[in-house]
Amino acid sequence: MFALMCVLLWVGVVCLCRQLHQTSALSVGVMEGSYRDTLECTEEDITDKVVFLEKRVTELEKDTAANGEQHSRLKQENLQLVHR
Repeated sequence: MFALMCVLLWVGVVCLCRQLHQTSALSVGVMEGSYRDTLECTEEDITDKVVFLEKRVTELEKDTAANGEQHSRLKQENLQLVHR
């Protein structure tokens, strides 16, 4: 849960930084309107990114488990070969 909160914070910061970079040359009035537009779409962007990241985390957890199993199996095979 903590990792998900960190990811959400990171995604929000990245979106805000992009917006600030894109609007740095604009006047304050235009920037405020553009910032409001960004806030509206940022929530959807964050939701999409969170879903993507949750899927990716699940994939990585499965890969880590598979790699751990493979590592254990290879280690056992190596021990058997060494003791021959």
